[in-house]
Amino acid sequence: MKQIINIVAFDPGSHGAGEQGQQNNKSDIGASIDLDIYNADSMGLDGERFWEAFWRTQHVYGGITEGQPLNILLRSLDNTIFEKLRYDLMRFCNDPVKLDDVEKNDIFGMVIFLLCIEKGDPQYDPIEQEGYESSLSYFSSLVRDEYQLRTGQSPT
Repeated sequence: MKQIINIVAFDPGSHGAGEQGQQNNKSDIGASIDLDIYNADSMGLDGERFWEAFWRTQHVYGGITEGQPLNILLRSLDNTIFEKLRYDLMRFCNDPVKLDDVEKNDIFGMVIFLLCIEKGDPQYDPIEQEGYESSLSYFSSLVRDEYQLRTGQSPT
């Protein structure tokens, strides 16, 4: 049996009251993770390897492509997924000691994977070629810029 995690982005304003308004429409799906591609640890946003499963699924099913600029990729993310990405990145950058190794690896792996996607080269090693701090700073600045765009703040 195929297992898929559906991440619902529910807009209560677009649904009527009552039982019919409680049902999820296809347009409510913010993202899906195909567990046949990768068996995530848990069936939710808090899975230890959530990002690996999410981005690998996006890549296999064409949600992202090699050479795609990361600012465009980030802009295409549903608000729920973007906020999780931003939150996880902030925790990773600000207080990595509070994260266990599996979660740190998942978040850092996501950063490396997405930098490789943008470069369009699966052999690209951003840490070796650009350095740890530079790579993380670049990725963080893209996330910050997207957050500012979404919240209407002026860029810093």
